[in-house]
Amino acid sequence: MPGWLLIFDNADKVADIAGWPPAWPLPAGVPSHVIITNGRSGFGALGRVMDLDVIGLADAVRQISDDTVELIAARLTAIGCCTTGTWYTWFMEASAAIDRISALLDQGGQETSNTSMRIPVALRDAAALAVRELGVAPSATALTTAALRATLEAVVMQAVLDNHYEHHRQARPDLGDLAVAAAEIDGHPLAREPERLRLAAAEIAVRHPAATPDDVLLWAEARAFAAA
Repeated sequence: MPGWLLIFDNADKVADIAGWPPAWPLPAGVPSHVIITNGRSGFGALGRVMDLDVIGLADAVRQISDDTVELIAARLTAIGCCTTGTWYTWFMEASAAIDRISALLDQGGQETSNTSMRIPVALRDAAALAVRELGVAPSATALTTAALRATLEAVVMQAVLDNHYEHHRQARPDLGDLAVAAAEIDGHPLAREPERLRLAAAEIAVRHPAATPDDVLLWAEARAFAAA
């Protein structure tokens, strides 16, 4: 009899998963395991806990780079696109910039510097209201800093993904599948018609190669309305 492995990634509460692992003895000889990943404590009641170090953004980016650079360089050289040295130099220059940004983001220092930033008045007033009325941050400066950090982190991760997809095109998720997943998450009525969404994705990608799952949903809605 084949075994099984049940994985709960980023589980939030013990109560959310306590009912899933089998509550009765399993037949002898059937390998079975449950793995739960989370940054919280309190899961010791369910089984053995293994504490792991948290990998920082800079280390994560560097690991991806180290794992792929030699493989990609060898492949490009094999098909005659460029020499290993030429491509390696370009890749490492881009990776070095990403590494430097990531390392700076990982620093926990509180040292500050004065800077002159011109912010649109409406945006400044909206930030002040959010701080004063909603308590989203201790100050407008803290809110601006958090937004800048979030943007830079997104830029770094997107750069890593773009580089990976550029050289491993088969790894890029299909737009139609992403649209179906987005529809299911949002509870969209078209989630029941995945083939319609995939067709809409194929159609819109021809006209707009940078289309998003939301673009696909809008196009599919328009097509469905026109056909009604």
